[in-house]
Amino acid sequence: MQFGGSDQWGNITAGLELLRRTGHDGAVGMTVPLLLRSDGTKFGNTESGAVWLERAMTSPYAFYQFFFNTQDDQVPVLLRRLSLLERDVIEELEERHAVAPHERAAQRALAEHLTTLVHGEEGLTEALAVTEWMFGDPSAYSGNLDEALRGIDVPSLTAVDLTTWGALARTAGLAGSNAEARRLIEGGGFYAGDRKIGPDDAGPTVDDFKDGFLLLRKGRKTRQPVRLVES
Repeated sequence: MQFGGSDQWGNITAGLELLRRTGHDGAVGMTVPLLLRSDGTKFGNTESGAVWLERAMTSPYAFYQFFFNTQDDQVPVLLRRLSLLERDVIEELEERHAVAPHERAAQRALAEHLTTLVHGEEGLTEALAVTEWMFGDPSAYSGNLDEALRGIDVPSLTAVDLTTWGALARTAGLAGSNAEARRLIEGGGFYAGDRKIGPDDAGPTVDDFKDGFLLLRKGRKTRQPVRLVES
């Protein structure tokens, strides 16, 4: 028996032909449909943005966010193919999702269910706590952020890099130029933790970092943690 994804059909049939020619009759091949993203690319560890089951590769928070950010048209597919939820529960989530997709109830159920399956209740609790730290209260999480954010792109900098808030915004990817960073700060749209940064504020220092991390925010929704490392 040769078993693989549908993209391996050619390799499997070639293997069957080789077995037939060498006198090994009775071999069979079986493929399963690939799990595809909405853009047609497959899920897999060779693809960009891959998610791993191993905690050392992808933290519970990163795992949770991966599925919470599932695109609307992919949620029903993933609920049916990855979850162990009962059919009536899935159908109820699909109906609610069709009526009010902005509530993201289906994505939340998918993320919570899969995170619990892979990382247990403790992992889900950690994922929700870090989510609250990222999107709610910057002081909400008291665990090991270095471990909790594994699998998330977190820019690193040293104490000598702490020159101005504008430079920090650029390092974090929240501004593409000095002019954009200046406009962001002057417009009142740049935050460090829960503190709004103004154009007359003193620059960042190591004291702004808690346990080596500082959560930056652009506007209401865009958040980016940065990590302070030794030079």
